[in-house]
Amino acid sequence: MITGWLTGLLWSSLAATAAPHLVTGTEAENEQTSGEDLYAGSFDGHAHLHWVAELPGGPLNSAAHTERARPVIHGNYIYTGSAAGMGLYQLDRRSGRLVRTFEASSSVESEPLIIGEFVFFSDTGGTTWCYTLEGDLQWSHKGDAPVLVQPILIDGRIFVTNVDDLVVALQADSGELLWRYQRPNDLRRKGELRLYGAPPAVPVGDDILTGFSDGAVVALDQARGDVEWERRVGLGRYPDLIAAPNVSADLVFVSAYFEPTVALNQSDRSIRWEMTTGAASASLYESTEYGDALYHPGADGVLRKLSPDNGEQIWAWDSRTKAALTMPVMTPRGILVASSIGSMFLVDAASGALLWTWDPGVRLEGISTAPTVQGRQLVFLSNSGRIYSVLGSRPEVQWPGKGHRASRGDVQSTP
Repeated sequence: MITGWLTGLLWSSLAATAAPHLVTGTEAENEQTSGEDLYAGSFDGHAHLHWVAELPGGPLNSAAHTERARPVIHGNYIYTGSAAGMGLYQLDRRSGRLVRTFEASSSVESEPLIIGEFVFFSDTGGTTWCYTLEGDLQWSHKGDAPVLVQPILIDGRIFVTNVDDLVVALQADSGELLWRYQRPNDLRRKGELRLYGAPPAVPVGDDILTGFSDGAVVALDQARGDVEWERRVGLGRYPDLIAAPNVSADLVFVSAYFEPTVALNQSDRSIRWEMTTGAASASLYESTEYGDALYHPGADGVLRKLSPDNGEQIWAWDSRTKAALTMPVMTPRGILVASSIGSMFLVDAASGALLWTWDPGVRLEGISTAPTVQGRQLVFLSNSGRIYSVLGSRPEVQWPGKGHRASRGDVQSTP
């Protein structure tokens, strides 16, 4: 039930599906250039606006406009929801033009999942949908509470979590309900507000991990939905877990919204280390030949690089927004992270130095979900109801016999 959720995070949606209006674009791309060539390379921070478009659905009648959907790039299209819309939208990757609408019963404010020729997504009415990428509905499963996170697919099962502390497992090819787990009400919080959110399921061996409003991280058996183990983590008036847990070979990293963040030993769920700061979004765990690192997007607006083994802080970068950060996204140039009341930032992964800030020249009103990067294209939604496409530099290529370098796609004159 909606009653009891934190007032400032309550949802609203409108039944409008207008095509996005192209606001501006500073780069005219050669129509003969293939999508692969156009976006080849990597996002390097030397960025310029590709295009920006208003999200489908029209204006949102809400004092606190929040766009929670994370866009997905697939082929020549971008798939995203809209807080004011009534479906999932397929947009042209070059322009943001609306191509197709996958109809839903209410707004889609979560990341879709594309597997082969199928797209799975859930809406704020609680219904989970499966369409072909050509727009043919395969099945739908009706729920009772908003879903704000991406469904996950494991061994033919779709796992969905909603904001009412419910997890369901569905048969991926039919939508048949396999099992459901309803977290018991926490009587200690009776009458208190809860945060509007829930983490997605995360696979760990034969289990899935997820979190609940009572501050517990719980492992459920994938096949039956039985509780394998649980551990209370969240503290304070709002102990809610809405950030996805991270998993390493021997640890589980869990953040409550306000406090704390802990590393649990997988063997016995004991606490290896603890940090007082919580998070609204998942951390980024990186394991490379140069060592392991955990990048933590604090609810206090500070991005921290931590040692996964002992929680030691390697560096901290302060966005100076004092607001929750999005999930960090690694690029070859650095870490992209955004603020719910600020902009998009690129931070050096080695030193924590700020490399780049996106300044569109208009008010963004914050960014509440992680950006999506593919090649040199960066795509993200702002809380002003717009979707942005930003391009990094074109990769340089060596032209045979010319003895000089040129950007891919540049027009070359012939002597």
